[in-house]
Amino acid sequence: MRCSPACLSASFVTVVGLAAQTPAGSAPSPTTPAVTATAPAAPTALRERPRPADAKALLGVFARMPGLEATWEEAKHIGLLAAPLRSSGRLLFLPPGYLYRAVEKPETGSLRITPDELQVEDKAHRETIDLQRSDTVRTFVTALVQVFAGNEATLQKAFAVTYAPAAADVRAWTLTLKPKEERLGRLMRELVLRGEGEAVLAIEVTDPNGDRTTTRILTADIARKFDTAEKQRWFGIAPK
Repeated sequence: MRCSPACLSASFVTVVGLAAQTPAGSAPSPTTPAVTATAPAAPTALRERPRPADAKALLGVFARMPGLEATWEEAKHIGLLAAPLRSSGRLLFLPPGYLYRAVEKPETGSLRITPDELQVEDKAHRETIDLQRSDTVRTFVTALVQVFAGNEATLQKAFAVTYAPAAADVRAWTLTLKPKEERLGRLMRELVLRGEGEAVLAIEVTDPNGDRTTTRILTADIARKFDTAEKQRWFGIAPK
């Protein structure tokens, strides 16, 4: 399995999005750890909190998370298809730069992002991409990771970051990231997060050709803490 720009695009949308599309008919790899943690609570309380005043305040909320566990449903809208491709699963994030995404339906697979590499796995293959070899690829793949980590300075270097409070809803907001450089723009048109209060409710990635992937967050635990075994199992962090 070779990871072309299209593969990278699919992988990015996992991040919630930063999401991997597993080939039809694939099954979980025996070496791919299944996520069996208790489902996190719905983000109702987070939605009822006051809306952050600006992008800096919103990213500050994310930066204070010790970890994140969320469940999601996703729809990928492709111009040549009459109906969107749908999938669902679970997402785990560990600051400052680790993300694990398990696709549970309709096929299974996994994606892992670390500060150094992107790893996509299915039943028969494991593809690893060295993120240190290309600044553009690293920025593209880790964009949502940087959002969750609250890395405002890093995001501002690569993206035009716009925070828009909704006029008709005192809690609703939109955070939009648009690439500043042409090379990054060839991989993605924009990344948009929509939320209420301090909760992210949806993440949408639009490809340069107009195809878009929308990930709806069903449940979220922004106080998730991972023990040593979980860090090794899901993020590949060896015990010290």
